[in-house]
Amino acid sequence: MKRRTLLLFCLVVALGAATGCRSRGPSPNLTGNARHVLVVAASIDALSLDPAVAYEFVSSNVVMNMYQTLIRYDGNDFTKPLPCLADRWKISRNGLRYTFHLRRGLRFASGAPLDAAAVKFSLDRCLTMKAGPSGILSENLAPDRIHVINARTVQMQLLHPSSYFLCTLFNPAAAIVDPSVVKLHPENWMSDHSAGSGPFVLQRWERDSDIVLVRNEHYWGPRPPLRRVIIKDVRESGLQQMMLERGDVDMALDLTPLQISEAQAACPRVRVVEGPFLRLFYLGMNVTKAPFRDVRVRQAIRAAIDYRGLVKYMARGHAIALQGPIIKGLLGYDPHLGVVKHNPKLARALLAAAGYPHGFDTTLYSSSGSTPFGPSREEVCEKLQSDLGKVGIRVHLKMLLGSAYLDLYRHRKTDLNMGDWGADYPDPFNFAQPFGRSDGALATRVGFSDPRLDRLIDLAGRELRPDLRRKLYIRIQRRLMKIGPWAILLQPTRELPIRAEVHGYRYNAMSPMDYGHVRKGQP
Repeated sequence: MKRRTLLLFCLVVALGAATGCRSRGPSPNLTGNARHVLVVAASIDALSLDPAVAYEFVSSNVVMNMYQTLIRYDGNDFTKPLPCLADRWKISRNGLRYTFHLRRGLRFASGAPLDAAAVKFSLDRCLTMKAGPSGILSENLAPDRIHVINARTVQMQLLHPSSYFLCTLFNPAAAIVDPSVVKLHPENWMSDHSAGSGPFVLQRWERDSDIVLVRNEHYWGPRPPLRRVIIKDVRESGLQQMMLERGDVDMALDLTPLQISEAQAACPRVRVVEGPFLRLFYLGMNVTKAPFRDVRVRQAIRAAIDYRGLVKYMARGHAIALQGPIIKGLLGYDPHLGVVKHNPKLARALLAAAGYPHGFDTTLYSSSGSTPFGPSREEVCEKLQSDLGKVGIRVHLKMLLGSAYLDLYRHRKTDLNMGDWGADYPDPFNFAQPFGRSDGALATRVGFSDPRLDRLIDLAGRELRPDLRRKLYIRIQRRLMKIGPWAILLQPTRELPIRAEVHGYRYNAMSPMDYGHVRKGQP
């Protein structure tokens, strides 16, 4: 790590000696071979590039450039899945049987054909490995329920009817791998090699340096315009900003809204692509501890928070206020539920009715670091501390490293906690279930359980009619925001700064590092 720090310091000094936008003469990104190479700056969080294992932001996104799934989504419209490897599918009336028909002429980067046997092999492999993302599939599917009908047809018999199963097939966990390559190597070989059918293949991954993708010359779809994509591991957002302004990178993934504005002001060749962010920030309350066992205290905390101030002044408009855990862009989102309002007077009355007329002392835990909407997590927690303090709740802050915070949170040792949750697949079930169901990933961390909510969430997860699903998710949110242990703070919006010479980039909230259609040319 000392060597890495020294190299970064030297780079900062070198760049600092000649700061400013390269606005005269030809862009360094369009001379020689550079016109065929996309360079991206990112804080690489990858642990593995095996699609059955990858679960982090960068690793999941890189995987989707090398592999493909049966379905896809166009841009940010998540209301209707579209064909990818499968050109059509049929769902049985009872919602239990899914039959997928593959396109003709599919093949892997190795040249081997991509057929129904490869689909079964890939899904079986993910389910039996039982790595992090496998649970996304195992909720509905088991290996003995995947059947090859013929070379181009695969059938899946679900464990129970599921209205969200199709969405889960867009997760990298459901990516199709090349059996002829995978079987030749030990299991961990896939961590830093590729065996997919996507527009790129992995050339190398040098930890703490970069990930390099090269064009898949056997790609069955439209030929990718780029020959190579280099994702540089740049942990410091300030350095990413400097490199973007100078044209040393084409895109930067980790800039704050303020840094993006500064980059645009410093260099007119920096433009911004905007889109939704399928993530939300929340305040959680541990109902295994007093005073949060009392529903009136939970209601008081929700009423005490100045949500408008969070969005307008802290996020400076780079966020959306929410009325429940179902975010904008998904079925069931409704900004007019009217179940959450900033009302300090009501908060004080609820505290008094619960036996806390003078408030109480508590501790708010959070991990340290930045947020995608601008302020640091500590600044957000200080805002919550101020809001709750105005109704008599005296909040002490405890900012921790991510691992230490998660350890306390997962073992129900926090009082209040500020965290965030993002989509594994673009469906409201992926938000209602973690927050509302007794066995949900987040509900279990705060000891929350409500049998009525469990039944509603199960119904919504099995209901195939969109109009009835929407009504169920409205009911779920109304009840959860009345009795639950959450204050839903906001949904960030996403801004990605890119150079003007980059064309054809299509932002997708589930796969923002999709480079198959990107090309470079004069702005």
